[in-house]
Amino acid sequence: MKFIHTSDRHYLQDGAVQANATVNNAIIARPDVAECFLIDTGDDVDSPTAAAYQTAASAQRELYDAASGGVKTPGNHDLDYAGLADAPTAPVLWADHVEDLTGTRPVYPSMHIVGDTAIISVDTCTRPTGRWERIASQVTATGLIGEGQIARVVEMVERARVLDLHVIIAMHHCPSGGDVMLRLIDREEFGDALDAVGGIELMLTGHLHQKREWSDVYGARFLLASPKTPEAQGYRVIWWCEDRGRFCWEWVECRL
Repeated sequence: MKFIHTSDRHYLQDGAVQANATVNNAIIARPDVAECFLIDTGDDVDSPTAAAYQTAASAQRELYDAASGGVKTPGNHDLDYAGLADAPTAPVLWADHVEDLTGTRPVYPSMHIVGDTAIISVDTCTRPTGRWERIASQVTATGLIGEGQIARVVEMVERARVLDLHVIIAMHHCPSGGDVMLRLIDREEFGDALDAVGGIELMLTGHLHQKREWSDVYGARFLLASPKTPEAQGYRVIWWCEDRGRFCWEWVECRL
C-alpha cells in the first residue's frame, strides 16, 4: 500500500481547476493507483461556497474513484474564508463534500485503518474558546485542536500501538515553520501529549504552502508539510520501508 499526500488545492481560485487537473490526471495514470490511499490535508476550496465545493467534487471524483480510498482534513478556507467571513453553512458543505468523495461522513478525530497503518485525521479548525479566543482574535489563519480532541487523538494512538499499526497523523495546520500568524496555537500542548504517548511515525500537514520536512518534532518521527498542490504541480508518494523500519517518500513532479 502507498499513500499519496496533497494539500491546499484552493478550488475556484484563479487557475486552480486546470492546475489541479494536471496533478489529478498524473495520479490517475499511475499503474498502481488502485493500491494508493489518498491523504489530503485541507483547503480544498478557496472560499466555502456551494459552487466551490461542487467544482472541487466534480474535479476530484475520478481521482477518488480510481484510488483505493481517501481521507480529508479541513483547512481554514474550507470552513471560514481565512477567518474573515462568517460561513455558518460551511461545516455542512464540508461534510457533504467529504462524504461525496470518500463515502464516509467525517468525524474528527477519526482513525482509519489501511493495511498495517492507522491514519488519524484531526481537525485543526475548531472554534477557539477561553484563553485561546483572545489569541485567535488577533490573527486570521491560526489553527486550534482543543483539549478534548487532543485527548481522543492520544487514545487512538494508544489503540493503534496495541494493534501494532504504523501511525500517521493528518491535519491542516503545521505546528512547525511559517509565520506565527499561521501556526497551530496549541501546538505545544499537542506535542507534549504526543511525546508522552509516543509511536507516531509520520505527521502530514499543509497550510504553509511550502514543501518542508522535519524530524523528531511534536511527538512525531517525521513531520512533512505539503506545498500548495496547484502551484507545486506535484505530490508526495509515501510507503513503509521494511528494511529501514520507517516511512519513506518521494516528491513526484506533474508539470506538462
